[in-house]
Amino acid sequence: MLADPWSIDRTGSFARCDALEKTGLRHAFGLRTNDAGPASSDDPSHLSARTDLAASCGCGHGPAPLLRQVHGREVRRAGDIGPEGVEADAVWEHAEHLEDRFLAVRTADCVPILLATREGDFLAAIHAGWRGTAARIATRTVDELVARGCRAEHLVAAIGPSIGPCCYPVAPEVAERVAGASGIDLDAGGLDLRAANRAQLTGAGIPAEAVHTAPWCTACEAERFFSYRRDGRLAGRQLSLIGPPAGRA
Repeated sequence: MLADPWSIDRTGSFARCDALEKTGLRHAFGLRTNDAGPASSDDPSHLSARTDLAASCGCGHGPAPLLRQVHGREVRRAGDIGPEGVEADAVWEHAEHLEDRFLAVRTADCVPILLATREGDFLAAIHAGWRGTAARIATRTVDELVARGCRAEHLVAAIGPSIGPCCYPVAPEVAERVAGASGIDLDAGGLDLRAANRAQLTGAGIPAEAVHTAPWCTACEAERFFSYRRDGRLAGRQLSLIGPPAGRA
């Protein structure tokens, strides 16, 4: 049994956070068995990987327009994104407006974060690399949800599989920027992006006990995860997704 409420599905195709599952929304943190590819990809294998993962976790039938992730600070509502997509690193929506689709981000070391209210009415997906973390993308996403009528204290957050401090030495100025945006001390010898994003989420009002961090390092566990730092430009992409159960909307 894993510490903090995390498990690998019996199919071996995705991980889940049990606390997030209790919101009534379905979600998955994909493993390397499903290469989601870049947002712009029309490779049939990437497209089928996205829909196959959604089907395996009962999470709708297809994605809302995938974000063109740019390691920035933009947060967009799914309903405002056209079919051509948009450059942003976080997306949110009311569950009732998703029409059996899911929200998703793609990662290969960066931190995927899925948010939902305990009532299951608001949901969001965040991509947080070091630049996005320095730009306080997690804080900005919570603030956007609150501005739309959500209560931060009702949110549950799952910080998914990402590179750990064991495998992530960075330049001192990078650690300083991330630390300054998160309000905690961070070591350049091993940057802890998960801790930085956890600090931003709790600082934005999510209760500490409602923020759950996955126990896996993507760079360490080559058999389970893609890793840009380990594999370079040819690394695949894990898909992390959240949406209403298929047929609910």
